Amino acid sequence: MRFLTTAVLAIGLSSGVHADFPSKPVKIVVSSAPGSSPDLTARVLAQQLSAQWKQPVVVEDVPGAGGNLAAEKVAKSPPDGYTVLFSSAAVLYFNKALYPKLSYDLEKDLVAVSRVSKTPNLLVVPANSTYKSIHDLVQAAKAKPGDIRFGSGGSGSSMHVIAEVLSQQAKVKFEHIPYKSSTQMVQELLAGQIDFTFQNIAVVMPFVKAGKLRALAVTSDKRFFLDPAIPTVKESGWPIVWEGGSGLMLPAGTPTAVVNKMALDVEFALSKSEVKLALQQNGVEAAPLKTTEFSQSVREISAQWAGVIRNSGAKVD
Repeated sequence: MRFLTTAVLAIGLSSGVHADFPSKPVKIVVSSAPGSSPDLTARVLAQQLSAQWKQPVVVEDVPGAGGNLAAEKVAKSPPDGYTVLFSSAAVLYFNKALYPKLSYDLEKDLVAVSRVSKTPNLLVVPANSTYKSIHDLVQAAKAKPGDIRFGSGGSGSSMHVIAEVLSQQAKVKFEHIPYKSSTQMVQELLAGQIDFTFQNIAVVMPFVKAGKLRALAVTSDKRFFLDPAIPTVKESGWPIVWEGGSGLMLPAGTPTAVVNKMALDVEFALSKSEVKLALQQNGVEAAPLKTTEFSQSVREISAQWAGVIRNSGAKVD
């Protein structure tokens, strides 16, 4: 009886230790550059969580190495819930298959908290480009192998992988030009230094609306709400569907009570109409998944794209 009482007391104390989480500022480490879709989404979420928690929630952008620098930083942080990874699709779904060696193990060193959003990519070309469709790009690549250049915000990004998959399916060769950030890449695209990109819709849609870029197709399963006039890649004849998302992860060993509380708080934040609207204005759809479902989806989507990546031959040294 004494042991039972002690055990119950211990459980009570353990759960109570985290009842006031967070009791100090929280840092969200974003695996993408400032101005990217994950960065914009993280800032909307951080503002809402700060209001809910009555604590500052600071966003720190740590781009580079396809998001691996940010993932490593969080994986090696104290497992107390105060350093959170806001991960882009590359870390969640692609990097395990793209990189021969990683300095962290996604499944062992990090624990899933919640999916936050999903958003497709948009195939865009400069407004003065002669290419009016994916078919035009493919035909040009067949006529001039290796001369058609596409840009990405970094090797291993969704922009990189989707273009590699298209080249594989179309049996053509595009030249990949990786940039240090999506912002830099878009500027080069606007200047005509590259021919096309599959960029996150939130980043390039303003340029499409301003008449500076031309949208050829969207990677969503159905036409996207921001502009239903844009055909899907699938409609254009290529069976490529990508609605990549972002999600929160914590260092392995973070108390379950903290993980669960954060997941519930994120779900509540994403249910707010003002948060949904802010994300939609950035071309992002709020799409929370509870911890277990998010973890399962990461495994399933990673396995699906691992096969695609292997077949495409895409690798990052």
